[in-house]
Amino acid sequence: QLGMAALLPGDERSIQPDSSVLIDGKSASGTEARKQILGNVSEMKATAIQARDFLALNTKTEARALLRDHDVVYFYHDVIDSKSHGVTTETTTSANVEEAFDELLQLLRKIYSANGYNILLTSDHGFLFQQGEIDENDEVKLPAATEWIRTDRRYAIGRGIVSTPALKVFGAAELGLNGDWQAAFPLSLGRFPLQGAGKRYVHGGVSLQEVVVPVLHVNIARADDISKVEVDLLRVPPRITTGQVTLSLYQAQPIADKVLARPLQIGIFAPDGTPLSELRTLPFDSADAEPRQRESTVGLTLSKAADAFNNQEVEIRLVETVAGSNQTAIYKYHKVRLQKPFASDFDD
Repeated sequence: QLGMAALLPGDERSIQPDSSVLIDGKSASGTEARKQILGNVSEMKATAIQARDFLALNTKTEARALLRDHDVVYFYHDVIDSKSHGVTTETTTSANVEEAFDELLQLLRKIYSANGYNILLTSDHGFLFQQGEIDENDEVKLPAATEWIRTDRRYAIGRGIVSTPALKVFGAAELGLNGDWQAAFPLSLGRFPLQGAGKRYVHGGVSLQEVVVPVLHVNIARADDISKVEVDLLRVPPRITTGQVTLSLYQAQPIADKVLARPLQIGIFAPDGTPLSELRTLPFDSADAEPRQRESTVGLTLSKAADAFNNQEVEIRLVETVAGSNQTAIYKYHKVRLQKPFASDFDD
């Protein structure tokens, strides 16, 4: 409940005796309550909906209308939690995670089809999962307390909690919350003993796996609106007469939302594709508006293989990786004559 409430706007959060959470005095439990909290934000028009309900909407009419009429929409998805709690279901956690990935991809595709392009994907909490049986040594005795408000495998909320070496205890104020209660957390992988609930899939503790959550920013744009920066060779010499070649390159425009970087490999090649120098990689990812700041210089050293091509035309090539593969393609090339007085001077 606290993790879900943390994702909502509001100034004050407090935990109630029934362990529910209030935001500025209003309940944050359930989709309808969250819709009301979002509806009270004056700076934007916002709402909330369960992912399964959104997936059931007609994409071209209902779903598009929902996104068109709101600045922000919260989608709640709960496959992992709903299917992984319990003694008989926790062993399917790994499969539930895969199912969640599949459903989230469906959700992203539907949002895009309904003309939604800017998405933040995150979670209310992480979790611990162990496929095998939990060792008895991982059970931590519930400490003494004047009153317990809520107990779970990885945390307990109460008053007058007596700290022990196996626990970390925080007061409400230390957690940035209102109230006169305390929260106790077992250290490491410890779990409080409870009847019935599963032990392998747990959350609510203070391990990194439970409190550090991913935040993915997904910005979907039309493929025909997206381009990569153009890169040109500047001041190319008509002949290569030494074993060291210095080249200047220019990124024609700064990167932006729909103008992407273009990583390139630069090298000297024989016409048949034989590399005659080392390959140097440059990212061409500058966002600088000043053209001079988007110029790059790269030095190439010819190899012994270049000896066989002296007094012949060779190519300075800019090579990029084909999207979605490990194959490369020539982006641009420039022909020059390799004309060294003494071929034996080429560097290794």
